[in-house]
Amino acid sequence: EGEDVKLSLYKGYNMRPKDGSAWTDPQVTVVGANGARQAEIDLQGPTGKIQLGSEADGLMHIYAREKGDKDGDLFAKLLVEVGHHHHHEIKPLGLPLEIVPCGYSHARMGESYEVQVIKDGEPLAGALLRATYANTRNSDYPHTMSTNEQGKAHLFLTARGNYLFSVSYGNVISTFTLVKSF
Repeated sequence: EGEDVKLSLYKGYNMRPKDGSAWTDPQVTVVGANGARQAEIDLQGPTGKIQLGSEADGLMHIYAREKGDKDGDLFAKLLVEVGHHHHHEIKPLGLPLEIVPCGYSHARMGESYEVQVIKDGEPLAGALLRATYANTRNSDYPHTMSTNEQGKAHLFLTARGNYLFSVSYGNVISTFTLVKSF
């Protein structure tokens, strides 16, 4: 609380920027208790720097969208908690394809973490959900799972650091980053 909040947005694969790739025109939106606002992004090749400032407070959804051509639309979403702890249900933002954590609380290593895949406002059953974590040496996503009839899937957290969940449907790719500090 009261500190300058800075984020990085990478265009790449498996939580790493991809050499030779670059953002064209991502739109970054911050959704918090006071509504939604556009955030400015400083683009540097495959990396974008976002500053939320020191006035950021509460539980905020931050998502980036880049409209694609042949590759489809890209969505990247994360939750940022600034200030006091927040434990409550997270509502979908209404993105065309979205990964939503079920029941927001602090994720702990050695516990199961549940997410739900939503497409056009409805749970997406049978979706292939992939997950990776920050310090993996694996060049591909080490975890794959299918969503159940409610569009939900569980991942047992076995490693330290942030996790990235990814799902695609048609020509849309959507990711959710679980930021954790254990």
